Amino acid sequence: MTPRLRSGLLACLALLGLVLSGCAPTLPTDGPVQAAEAEEVVAFNYVYSPSEPSPGASPEEIINGFIQAGAGPQDDYSVARQYLTAEARSEWSPGQQTMIYSTPPNYQPAGEGEYQMELNVDSRVDSTGIMFRTDEFVRETFELEQVDGEWRISSLPEGLGKILDQTMFERAHTAVEQYFFDPQLHYAVPDQRWFVTRPSLLGDIATSILAGPAPWLDQAVVSAFPRGAELGRPTVTEEEQVAYVDLNPAALAGASQSDLLLMQRQMEMALEQVGGIEEVRLTVNQEELELPNPEELPEDQQLNLQAHPQVSNIQVGVLNDQLALQRGTVTEQIAQLPDIAELEPQSPAMSELTGADAFAFLNGDGDALYHVRPGQDEAELVLEGEDLTRPSMDNFGWTWTVSHDDGETVVNTVPFDDPAAGEARQISADLLEDRRVTSLRIAQDGTRAVLVVDDATESTIYIAAVIRDEQGVPRALGQAVPLPSESAVTEVRWSGSTGDELVAWSPYSPGEAQEQGVEELTRDIQRIQLSSGEVQSLYPVLGLLNVSAGEGQTHVSTESESTAYSSLVGSQWQPNYDIEIRDLAYPG
Repeated sequence: MTPRLRSGLLACLALLGLVLSGCAPTLPTDGPVQAAEAEEVVAFNYVYSPSEPSPGASPEEIINGFIQAGAGPQDDYSVARQYLTAEARSEWSPGQQTMIYSTPPNYQPAGEGEYQMELNVDSRVDSTGIMFRTDEFVRETFELEQVDGEWRISSLPEGLGKILDQTMFERAHTAVEQYFFDPQLHYAVPDQRWFVTRPSLLGDIATSILAGPAPWLDQAVVSAFPRGAELGRPTVTEEEQVAYVDLNPAALAGASQSDLLLMQRQMEMALEQVGGIEEVRLTVNQEELELPNPEELPEDQQLNLQAHPQVSNIQVGVLNDQLALQRGTVTEQIAQLPDIAELEPQSPAMSELTGADAFAFLNGDGDALYHVRPGQDEAELVLEGEDLTRPSMDNFGWTWTVSHDDGETVVNTVPFDDPAAGEARQISADLLEDRRVTSLRIAQDGTRAVLVVDDATESTIYIAAVIRDEQGVPRALGQAVPLPSESAVTEVRWSGSTGDELVAWSPYSPGEAQEQGVEELTRDIQRIQLSSGEVQSLYPVLGLLNVSAGEGQTHVSTESESTAYSSLVGSQWQPNYDIEIRDLAYPG
């Protein structure tokens, strides 16, 4: 398949999926899908009916009423517009930025006809439906004037669309995971958006897919649809649980048979999340598009996409200065692996890549990266550098680590699966200038990286696009987007049943404990949801050294000074003193 690679400027965004429940609307229609005019939508069940302005309402009541009415999109927010003057009504665009809060705003007079709103904003959603966590205090000014003896808002804060509390926002909006693809078409990469729950929901989703991925992800993924593709008509109709997406003929220009199937799949993966939609069909000029039989295509053109890939439950660790595997509660030696005890191995890694038998590890000083395979006479030194980060082995045959030589932070990739790929490569990452990286992990889909960056004043978790060429060779890390955390961390891992989660922490340091006059320090472990930005603190661990978590895996284990292995059971850590292996890591 040859979908067209999207390129463009990278920009800041935030984050990503909730599976939709059946409360999302079904759009009733009359007549065949080929009808020339959009069918009338009837009996749409809105979740909220806002109140109109009350006679004699005070300025504070008018501002608050306008904010509450922002949850009612009926007739293009006709009720919310009643709180505005005629001029403000024509200028207001509710689809602009939405601010989301959990604590009610406070209003204060700020002059004649002016009121200031003070608000703690938890999240923002931009005009494309991208949510990002902010956790910031804002002060915005509303101007009001009297119209026929009643107060109305004459001027809104610049760029403001809506202000909603968290509960009302979630009731009035629908979260959808759009999907794009890695350039080799192995994985479907999630890109979550929030849409207003209204009759145009299906069309809004389809239009968003055609507009392309989030700016930060744009250079790492491809879409089945060419840049600039448009719908043939703005609505997506639904009939008997089938969504009909009408495309402009230009969207199909140059598309191969396999491209058409990929288009169908890309729309299906998003639209079938909406309750009541079980099938998606593409049309052009409202005539159904005839798609090829997938089984009749050549094998190399057939779709074999993975969404939310899951690593195996096998972990690699260190036991008696040798690499070993952990399967559940059973520790296994790795047959025919050379003796590496003199290298004092630490920070081992393995890949989920089918057929790959290589392992990676650092030496005891953390300044040399090795690859090792069963049957070798000795481990292979593949990279030297100061203060290397724990290696991460991706599913495209590359081992990643960050070095810090002479104050320069460099992202290094070393091939482990194809000898013809050459030696270690340095890839560009503008974010890292004058900063240190303490952890870097590549997602199973190969298009996203999470890393912890320290700029000497604070540590921040980022998610960044992994830019590769058509052969899957890493070329750069794209612009990075900060993620929320509640305390300083130095390590991060992918986690969660759908890969929508991170686990982050800082290991215990004996030197730090001595400075504080204690034997051991208790460390918090944070669980971060990418889709919502929610941060949950797990039960703290005394003398924490390592956390093992894997993409697609719900099991999380810890290693501490006193206990090699403890599993998270409910909200508590349950030790298993029979397990002696340390420094565990899932594939990735």
